[in-house]
Amino acid sequence: MKKTLITSILIFSIFNLTSCLKKGGNDPLISLMSRKARLCGEWKVSHEKYVESNSYDSNGPINSYFQKICIYDGESKTCVTNGSGTSIGAPDSTGNMFYTYSYSNVSAKPEYYTEEYVFKKDDFFKFTHINQDGTTITYDGKWKFLQKGEETKNKEKIQLIIINYSQTDINGIANHLLPQNLSEVIIIKIDRLKNNEVILMKNEYKSSTAGGPAGYSSGASSSTTTTLRKPN
Repeated sequence: MKKTLITSILIFSIFNLTSCLKKGGNDPLISLMSRKARLCGEWKVSHEKYVESNSYDSNGPINSYFQKICIYDGESKTCVTNGSGTSIGAPDSTGNMFYTYSYSNVSAKPEYYTEEYVFKKDDFFKFTHINQDGTTITYDGKWKFLQKGEETKNKEKIQLIIINYSQTDINGIANHLLPQNLSEVIIIKIDRLKNNEVILMKNEYKSSTAGGPAGYSSGASSSTTTTLRKPN
């Protein structure tokens, strides 16, 4: 009887230990809390990096390159763009139809805002974005961990299903129409999940093409890495 009890305790302990092993690439090796327990709670966005780039090369005179990097530090976001290329336009006085362009480290005006997430154990989530001028964006709905699939570990990604959306202007007038750049279903990879820190990674898009009679190549991508921390 005693031997059976000890064996049962060992099996139960191993099962719980396995469920608490790291799933994200930068998770703690072992945590005594489940991934759901670690994720549930109130979080403030403390840092975010957005990278967008695209390029086109015709293997001839027409080519272009563009990159935009935005950094958010928990209070303000600054964006810097770089680009260069040769394009075609109206002929100039000499009959030349091609023109070149380049711009380096062009900064946009900083944006000031705060963002917060709430994840609850009953699978409810809420996102809040508050601008310095008082305008807000909020949406909520259901969240869940995705199960193990192709190239995905169990509970490595979460799915957000947006049910309610609201955007208010400076007069407090609300618009509940979901904008085109926001999908009703969002898939996010969890790169790190600690008790007091979460790093989320999202690839908005990535594409590349090549071909044509003269040969060409083009590519575009964008990604966002977001760090969440528990409020003090």
